[in-house]
Amino acid sequence: MASACGCGPARGVRSCPTGAVRAAPPYLPELQRQVFWAVLPARNRMRRSTEFDATVRYGVRAVQSDVIVHIRRGNESDEGTGLRVGLIIGKAVGSAVERHSVARRLRHVARTMLGDLQQSDQVVIRALPSSRQVSSARLEQQLRSVLRRDCELAGTDP
Repeated sequence: MASACGCGPARGVRSCPTGAVRAAPPYLPELQRQVFWAVLPARNRMRRSTEFDATVRYGVRAVQSDVIVHIRRGNESDEGTGLRVGLIIGKAVGSAVERHSVARRLRHVARTMLGDLQQSDQVVIRALPSSRQVSSARLEQQLRSVLRRDCELAGTDP
């Protein structure tokens, strides 16, 4: 039963029907629908601990005030692995809600950087506790700075 004002949920009704397809709401204009799902594609997400370990151990490390970035440049033999980006958000960043918020913002920022990286690169972004208080624009600025510096060290174009 809905509340008198109509804003409350009805009893016994599920909020999301089983098997519902996750898509942008049809009432959003086309441009907003494109931005609605502007996140890091699944094929570019790093999931295996071995990939994280190798990138952190053998990659170039760059420190900013809110993030630490490890970039491992691949070579022609690594082309099959594809570009991967992984996130490390420790408990020191904050509560689960704050950590997920930081992760969402970092994934969005990482998505905008995909075109600047080589197809065989692996990137791990570690969020520091101060990252929960900065804007997405500031995080993007820091990540782009790290990417530029790494490309200069490696002698490649960003």
